[in-house]
Amino acid sequence: MAVRSLGRKFHTQQSHYLTTLINYSDADASTGRLLGYVPPNSVILRIYTIIQTAFNAGTTNTLSVGKTATGTDYVSATAAGSVTGPTAATVSAANTYNSSTQDQPIYASYAQTGTLASTGVAVVVVEYAPV
Repeated sequence: MAVRSLGRKFHTQQSHYLTTLINYSDADASTGRLLGYVPPNSVILRIYTIIQTAFNAGTTNTLSVGKTATGTDYVSATAAGSVTGPTAATVSAANTYNSSTQDQPIYASYAQTGTLASTGVAVVVVEYAPV
Protein backbone atom coordinates (compact mmCIF):
# COMPACT_ATOMS: atom_id res chain seq x y z
CA MET A 1 0.00 0.00 0.00
CA ALA A 2 1.42 3.40 -0.99
CA VAL A 3 1.94 6.05 1.67
CA ARG A 4 -0.20 9.12 1.01
CA SER A 5 1.55 12.49 1.08
CA LEU A 6 0.27 15.07 3.58
CA GLY A 7 1.36 17.87 1.25
CA ARG A 8 -1.09 19.15 -1.34
CA LYS A 9 -0.41 18.61 -5.02
CA PHE A 10 -3.05 19.66 -7.53
CA HIS A 11 -3.26 17.90 -10.89
CA THR A 12 -2.76 21.21 -12.74
CA GLN A 13 0.35 23.37 -12.92
CA GLN A 14 -0.32 26.07 -10.34
CA SER A 15 1.08 27.58 -7.17
CA HIS A 16 0.06 26.03 -3.87
CA TYR A 17 -0.24 27.85 -0.56
CA LEU A 18 0.04 27.22 3.16
CA THR A 19 -1.35 29.95 5.41
CA THR A 20 -1.88 30.68 9.07
CA LEU A 21 -3.02 33.54 11.28
CA ILE A 22 -0.87 34.23 14.37
CA ASN A 23 -2.19 36.27 17.29
CA TYR A 24 0.16 37.54 20.02
CA SER A 25 -1.83 35.52 22.59
CA ASP A 26 -1.95 32.17 20.77
CA ALA A 27 -0.57 29.36 22.90
CA ASP A 28 1.61 28.04 20.05
CA ALA A 29 2.77 31.42 18.70
CA SER A 30 6.11 31.26 20.52
CA THR A 31 6.58 27.48 20.34
CA GLY A 32 5.83 27.21 16.62
CA ARG A 33 2.63 26.88 14.58
CA LEU A 34 2.49 24.13 11.96
CA LEU A 35 1.28 25.66 8.67
CA GLY A 36 1.27 22.35 6.85
CA TYR A 37 3.51 20.22 4.69
CA VAL A 38 5.33 20.80 1.41
CA PRO A 39 5.41 17.57 -0.64
CA PRO A 40 8.65 15.99 -1.90
CA ASN A 41 10.25 17.60 -4.96
CA SER A 42 8.64 20.99 -4.35
CA VAL A 43 10.12 24.46 -4.59
CA ILE A 44 9.21 27.23 -2.18
CA LEU A 45 8.68 30.31 -4.33
CA ARG A 46 7.84 33.07 -1.85
CA ILE A 47 6.95 33.67 1.77
CA TYR A 48 4.81 36.61 2.80
CA THR A 49 4.23 38.02 6.25
CA ILE A 50 1.26 40.34 6.50
CA ILE A 51 1.15 42.26 9.78
CA GLN A 52 -2.50 43.19 10.31
CA THR A 53 -1.90 44.69 13.76
CA ALA A 54 1.65 45.52 14.88
CA PHE A 55 2.96 43.43 17.78
CA ASN A 56 3.84 45.62 20.77
CA ALA A 57 6.19 43.70 23.08
CA GLY A 58 8.57 46.01 24.93
CA THR A 59 11.81 45.32 23.07
CA THR A 60 11.66 42.83 20.19
CA ASN A 61 8.82 41.52 17.99
CA THR A 62 9.81 39.09 15.22
CA LEU A 63 8.33 36.35 13.04
CA SER A 64 10.29 33.37 11.73
CA VAL A 65 9.45 30.54 9.33
CA GLY A 66 11.33 27.27 9.24
CA LYS A 67 11.43 23.49 9.00
CA THR A 68 11.19 23.02 12.77
CA ALA A 69 8.89 24.57 15.38
CA THR A 70 11.08 27.62 16.03
CA GLY A 71 13.28 27.27 12.95
CA THR A 72 14.58 30.12 10.82
CA ASP A 73 15.39 28.17 7.64
CA TYR A 74 13.21 30.38 5.42
CA VAL A 75 12.57 33.62 7.31
CA SER A 76 14.77 34.66 10.20
CA ALA A 77 13.37 37.17 12.69
CA THR A 78 11.56 39.55 10.35
CA ALA A 79 10.22 42.71 12.04
CA ALA A 80 6.65 42.47 13.33
CA GLY A 81 6.50 45.41 15.72
CA SER A 82 6.52 48.52 13.60
CA VAL A 83 5.61 47.34 10.11
CA THR A 84 2.01 46.82 9.03
CA GLY A 85 0.90 45.46 5.71
CA PRO A 86 2.43 42.82 3.46
CA THR A 87 6.14 42.02 3.31
CA ALA A 88 7.67 39.51 0.92
CA ALA A 89 10.49 37.71 2.68
CA THR A 90 13.67 36.79 0.84
CA VAL A 91 14.04 33.02 0.93
CA SER A 92 17.54 31.55 0.79
CA ALA A 93 18.00 29.61 -2.45
CA ALA A 94 19.74 26.84 -0.52
CA ASN A 95 16.54 26.12 1.40
CA THR A 96 13.89 26.35 -1.30
CA TYR A 97 13.93 22.85 -2.83
CA ASN A 98 12.56 19.88 -0.90
CA SER A 99 14.63 17.09 -2.48
CA SER A 100 13.63 14.69 0.28
CA THR A 101 11.35 11.73 -0.32
CA GLN A 102 9.33 12.92 2.70
CA ASP A 103 6.89 15.76 3.21
CA GLN A 104 8.58 18.83 4.75
CA PRO A 105 6.72 20.42 7.67
CA ILE A 106 6.65 24.23 7.66
CA TYR A 107 6.31 26.20 10.91
CA ALA A 108 5.88 29.88 11.82
CA SER A 109 6.73 31.38 15.20
CA TYR A 110 6.53 34.74 16.98
CA ALA A 111 9.31 35.85 19.35
CA GLN A 112 9.11 38.71 21.82
CA THR A 113 11.36 40.19 24.49
CA GLY A 114 10.81 42.87 27.10
CA THR A 115 7.30 43.70 28.30
CA LEU A 116 4.85 41.12 26.97
CA ALA A 117 2.78 42.08 23.95
CA SER A 118 -0.87 43.04 24.35
CA THR A 119 -1.62 43.35 20.61
CA GLY A 120 -0.44 41.78 17.40
CA VAL A 121 -1.91 39.82 14.49
CA ALA A 122 -0.05 38.45 11.47
CA VAL A 123 -0.79 36.24 8.49
CA VAL A 124 1.97 34.03 7.13
CA VAL A 125 1.70 32.72 3.56
CA VAL A 126 4.05 30.15 2.01
CA GLU A 127 3.79 29.79 -1.77
CA TYR A 128 5.25 26.63 -3.33
CA ALA A 129 5.18 24.66 -6.56
CA PRO A 130 5.36 20.87 -6.75
CA VAL A 131 7.74 19.65 -9.45
